[in-house]
Amino acid sequence: MKAFVLFFLCCLSITTIPAQSHEIDSLKNLLKTAPNDTTRILLLNSLSKQLYESGKYDSALVIAEKSEKLAEKISFIKGEGFALLCVAASHYYQGSYSTAKDYALKALNIFEEIKNKRGIANASSNLGAYYSQLCNYSKSLEYMLKALPIYEELKDKKNIAYNLINIGINYYYLGDYSDALNYDLEALPICRELNLKKALSSVLNDIATDYASKGEHKNALKFFNQSLKISDSIGDKISSAHSLSNIGSIYEELGDFSTALKNHFKALALFKEVKYSIGVTFSLINIGRIYKEQGNYTAARENEFEGLDMAKKINYSRLIAKSHLELGDLDIHSKSYKEAKIHFDSALIISKNIGVKDLIKSAYDGLFQLDSTIRDYKTALENFKQYIVYKDSIDNDANEKKIVQAEMNYEFEQKQATEKLEQNKKDAIHDAEETRQKAKNKIVLGLIASFSIILALLVIVIFQRMKGAEKKKLLAEQEKSWLELKALRTQMNPHFLYNTINSIQSFILKNDTKSSTNYLNQFARLMRGVLENSRKDKITLTEEIEGLYNYLDFETMRFSDKFNYQIVVDEKLDKAKTLLPPLLIQPYIENAIWHGLMPLSSGGGQVNIIFEKVNNHLRCIVDDNGIGRKAAKEIKNDSMHKSLGMSIVAQRMESMNKMYQWDMKVDITDKQNDYGISTGTKVEIYLPLILNTVLYD
Repeated sequence: MKAFVLFFLCCLSITTIPAQSHEIDSLKNLLKTAPNDTTRILLLNSLSKQLYESGKYDSALVIAEKSEKLAEKISFIKGEGFALLCVAASHYYQGSYSTAKDYALKALNIFEEIKNKRGIANASSNLGAYYSQLCNYSKSLEYMLKALPIYEELKDKKNIAYNLINIGINYYYLGDYSDALNYDLEALPICRELNLKKALSSVLNDIATDYASKGEHKNALKFFNQSLKISDSIGDKISSAHSLSNIGSIYEELGDFSTALKNHFKALALFKEVKYSIGVTFSLINIGRIYKEQGNYTAARENEFEGLDMAKKINYSRLIAKSHLELGDLDIHSKSYKEAKIHFDSALIISKNIGVKDLIKSAYDGLFQLDSTIRDYKTALENFKQYIVYKDSIDNDANEKKIVQAEMNYEFEQKQATEKLEQNKKDAIHDAEETRQKAKNKIVLGLIASFSIILALLVIVIFQRMKGAEKKKLLAEQEKSWLELKALRTQMNPHFLYNTINSIQSFILKNDTKSSTNYLNQFARLMRGVLENSRKDKITLTEEIEGLYNYLDFETMRFSDKFNYQIVVDEKLDKAKTLLPPLLIQPYIENAIWHGLMPLSSGGGQVNIIFEKVNNHLRCIVDDNGIGRKAAKEIKNDSMHKSLGMSIVAQRMESMNKMYQWDMKVDITDKQNDYGISTGTKVEIYLPLILNTVLYD
């Protein structure tokens, strides 16, 4: 599909259908005789809400600020909080998303201080909408997922529906289309039950967008038109404009530029009528792109520059980057190559700052097209390599499905190997040595075949993408394959696999079929857990601990006389609701075992893993009584396991800190007794405390 812009509208929890003029007049009349008490503040808040819903944002802001000052004067804290939400909403609808976010945070602090659940839910939900417009989709999800369980506790079905829709929008922008659609489908029956026409219009719009992303234009138009019909029936001009703009984008994709422009101009007129700046910006970008497709570069440039100016005015980074991309493409067509380079570089910088992979990919693609046009093939190849890296990252869902299939193949091979082992035991009565050797070979081949299947699938994925441009893509695909295999080897390195096979061989030679079978099952469980968790952005603390138990049980089966372990979890932590990135802790435990405990000559090793809540962090402590880091460095034994995991963990932490503005860190302490003798190593891993719900007393 072309890189056209499809619309989503994040709905505020305090938004209903557009206000009627008689409701505004009624509130104004009541205010004429209302005393300066809590009643007046409630009326002012209601009037502000009705005003911004009717598009009178300046008037709404004035009324909300009056309410805030009066509430503060008479110490009506709850009223002050809701007044701040009205101030925030007035700024939001004028495109001042950062200012809206600041006021909503003030409101949230007030509601949390007085433990007002309704206020906390509304403030959190609205913060989610503001962060979404600021392109911080992870932060947006954090606040929306905070609001959802409170609305469920309050049995507020209307806001449950709006929140589900907004969560789906964020998942769409994050590239998780499956979860996006699931949340929309969950909201759909609630919208129909309560006859929430605005919400229903939004859901239909989102479902249509999902069809559009798959290239199913007929179904997309069907649902966009249904959404438009509902929006028109309730007089919701913003939602109607969204649907018209999306319909225009579909006709653009179909090559019907005349109909596309007709719909985009209708959308632009509605957005201007209600003074919705972000909608005006979207429409200008879309109109400019269609003029470019028609070869009308003058009109295209005028609209794109007007859109860029508007995007800068409202400080909407995503649209600023999008405008630069469109202008860069225009400059290539008009052979203004220096200007094109400036626009593509600007788009790349902005896209990286906000972490939107699709825009980063498009920026590198634009630079590749530019460099190819001016015959700077060396730079073109470098940009093409980066384009492939980001394209592969976006397409990773398809790769993961192949990994799951590989896992299933492995389980089948493992089952076959176990059954064959039992049969070999029966045959051993006649020819024990020969049968043991055959059993050993089959298990070794089964494990190697399973691992080879995973490698083969990855190689297949790589080479399938080389059609049409094999020479240019080869280097980028090799780099990607190396990174994928490097991450996989963190858990499945050759030394680890070799030791596993030798352990199973030892059990077979002892005619210990039960132990070898148990060992195979434990190995399969460990491998499956690693693959499952590696596909997730975050996992629960319960899942993390289960994975650690699988790994530690596996190691203790191999070295039962070498060490013991203990996992302790702070009672303040809810394991089922605490989230953390997967596969960060295990490499440190692995390092403690192999480099700290294995060299102990007398055995008696102990490693303790502790999870606890410290301020706003989840702290994990890996504490061992091994030989210490200094002694471990002095041991030069080529057979000792060399963990690659910690260096990769460090790279992941650095990347996530930049992407999510986290402050993950690792502190390592070399323990000593009173005589300066090493007593082991203590590693403290600080992660952000992330919850998928909020509990209240």
